[in-house]
Amino acid sequence: MIARLMHLGTTHRYDAGRILIEEGARADCAYVLLLGRARVFTADADERKLIYNKITPGEIFGEMALDGGTRSASVIAETEAECLRIRSTDLQSFALENPDFAYYLMLALMGRLRTATTQLKRLGLQNVSERVISVLMAEVEKVDGKLLLPSSLTQQEISDRIGATREMVNQVIRKLMRSGHLIRLPGRRLQILKTLPDTNSCRQ
Repeated sequence: MIARLMHLGTTHRYDAGRILIEEGARADCAYVLLLGRARVFTADADERKLIYNKITPGEIFGEMALDGGTRSASVIAETEAECLRIRSTDLQSFALENPDFAYYLMLALMGRLRTATTQLKRLGLQNVSERVISVLMAEVEKVDGKLLLPSSLTQQEISDRIGATREMVNQVIRKLMRSGHLIRLPGRRLQILKTLPDTNSCRQ
């Protein structure tokens, strides 16, 4: 699908940390991430952030430009990135002429709506411990029979994803370590030693 879009736009390279889309700006184009990683976030006047989701190669983002409104969130390049930039008018014409692409775009939007609904539920109904554990369970990976968390998953990263302070996240992590659920390995990577507490026990 992405190969069919290449003729619609122009490719651009961005350094890590570059803002690709700024919340509140006029939306006149969409992007396809070709290389690298990016994240979607919002921030308040005090620069407190809430991460909505991450973008990986092959994903379209900024597609809400199709309605001609303003950007509802910001996007930043986590690493050096290469993107295909497509004007919203060209993307709209392509979608109208290619129903299979319009369906693909609809599925992508439905997936993001589902993610947003889950995140809203987490923020509204879960306490901080539950939210931290949800992130840990979502990010865990099995390596040589061990349940490890990515070294890139910092406490600040977790706090930005769940709408809590880094200090609150630190308290939850320390509690899980004291209870024997987590251990910190060399390089500050965390390993899960036993099943993390369920949501009911977190509320007790």
